[in-house]
Amino acid sequence: QLIAAIDGHEAWRRTGGKEGAPARLDGQDLRPLGTRLRGAKLTAADLHGACLVGLDLTGVELQGANLERADLRGALLKGADLRGAKLAGVNLTKADLRAAQLAGLPLGPDRFAAVSLAGASMRYVQANGADFTGAVLDGADLRGADFSGALLKGASFKDANTGTAVGLDAAA
Repeated sequence: QLIAAIDGHEAWRRTGGKEGAPARLDGQDLRPLGTRLRGAKLTAADLHGACLVGLDLTGVELQGANLERADLRGALLKGADLRGAKLAGVNLTKADLRAAQLAGLPLGPDRFAAVSLAGASMRYVQANGADFTGAVLDGADLRGADFSGALLKGASFKDANTGTAVGLDAAA
């Protein structure tokens, strides 16, 4: 069922909605998919509350996806495209976000959907070289995270716990 939902979503995305259907994987445990999600094109998918612990999501396309309160502990999201994704309350503890795109998703001239990581748990995240331009990290737990070389222009860190985080001086 999980593979059918992923395949249907990719067909829906590829054909502009003429075939397949948007993936509704909210609350699902996606760990049985193993490496099947690596590089998947899941634009606008609903993964709200899904379990993706430890999965290899290298290069996955999740633009505008709903990942609110999803469990991504230890997930490999290197080079992932998460522009405009809803990530409020997500658990990214010890995830690898190196070179990931978490900036706003362009919606038109002078309009974009910002990435919300409000209240996210991002302890010990590797975010080296990631793009957080305009992202909202208000109330996020960033202790021990490494943002070295990350793009942080216009990012909001209101009430975020930044203790022992590295590389946030660029956000000042």
